[in-house]
Amino acid sequence: DYQARCAGLMRIGLSVADLCIYLGENAPIKLLANRLPEIPEGYDFDVCTQDALLSRISAKDGRIVLPDGVNYQMLVLQRNGDVSLHALRKIANLVKEGVPLYGSQPSSSGSLNDSAFVKEYQALVNQLWGTEKSGIKNYGKGTVYWGITLAEALVKERIKPDAGFKSGNIVTDKIYFAHRNLGDRDIYFFNNHSKNIFKDTIRLRTTATNAEYWDPTTGF
Repeated sequence: DYQARCAGLMRIGLSVADLCIYLGENAPIKLLANRLPEIPEGYDFDVCTQDALLSRISAKDGRIVLPDGVNYQMLVLQRNGDVSLHALRKIANLVKEGVPLYGSQPSSSGSLNDSAFVKEYQALVNQLWGTEKSGIKNYGKGTVYWGITLAEALVKERIKPDAGFKSGNIVTDKIYFAHRNLGDRDIYFFNNHSKNIFKDTIRLRTTATNAEYWDPTTGF
């Protein structure tokens, strides 16, 4: 019953996550935690492959948009990841259209097919990141952040946490959450991943003026 109640709510509406993390040609199952930046508490993320980046993602009003209406506020590159020329062209276009980008410049394409386009590749890298080891650079309508923390980049972009809370020790007292939007309603699912009781204020990024608390164990 617990699983049915949770799944019933988490399958309706649209998923809400602020960060879209680009994995290159690796399948999502190959997500390596050591390549991810530290994700600040209160922000959720999804991952995308090169195929999704090239065929499903577009930019609208400074956001990444998918065909089903799901959108993200920032594109994030994993550390030490290759970015092909096709992907770099698309990333440059997204930033030019206003999508914020966080991540260090790629060291290489990783594709032998791009070896004949080294000058174009380097030109795009310079346009997005310049030659500095860290910084903030405007490109078109968007901004590229690197060499600072993701939390600092989010503050500079004025992207507030979707769920504002402090769960304590990041390992032993972690609070996980998911968010679904139904247009006129929001559903937040919180999971206390520890044996300790969580008791604190949680601020939700919603226009709702009232809230109901449901316990999925009992349905009330």
